[in-house]
Amino acid sequence: KGIKPNVILYNTLIKGLSNQGLILEAAQLASEMSEKGLIPEVQTFNILVNGLCKMGCVSDADGLVKVMISKGYFPDIFTFNILIHGYSTQLKIENALEILDVMLDNGVD
Repeated sequence: KGIKPNVILYNTLIKGLSNQGLILEAAQLASEMSEKGLIPEVQTFNILVNGLCKMGCVSDADGLVKVMISKGYFPDIFTFNILIHGYSTQLKIENALEILDVMLDNGVD
């Protein structure tokens, strides 16, 4: 009985935790979501990537994108924009340009 949690509900909760700087808790909730048989969306990963970038952990965010790809998800324009903005904020322009190249090489525009 009651409302069964779905991906949208989990994404909302994950985003709320992430916005509060509680990225570890957000990641744990994403893991719990998967354990309950709900399939994360690219948006789920984007929320976590954005949270990591906001905390200044851009290389960790980049690593999460690699995990995302290894699980069969392909980053969208938002994923790439988050990473480019994160690297640019840290003045890591070479890294930002590398992400742009990957984006363009894969036909994302």
